[in-house]
Amino acid sequence: MTTGITTITLDNQQTWTQVADLNPVTIGALTQDFKLPAKFIGYMNDKRERARLEYDEITGFWLLIFREIYPLSGKQYETLPMSFVFNQKQLITLASSRPIMRIRPYQN
Repeated sequence: MTTGITTITLDNQQTWTQVADLNPVTIGALTQDFKLPAKFIGYMNDKRERARLEYDEITGFWLLIFREIYPLSGKQYETLPMSFVFNQKQLITLASSRPIMRIRPYQN
């Protein structure tokens, strides 16, 4: 298991993998072990990336990025990207440096 990557198995042998942050070790795991397209890693690593949906025909992965709202101070807010990469069997998520979602034990 790679540090910074947590994977759980869901129903029907589907998996959900949460990536804590992108660094050389997690990027290597995503491209080599999970077979994510290199272009998706670049999009996921860009803090200024706009919301988008893209499909990679070669790997069969979808990329969905949307922007989460985070409070700063007072009535000020910022948005940061949250990435979802998925196919029929895998879901891989990457939140910004201040994630509001964490994998918790799955229960039926």
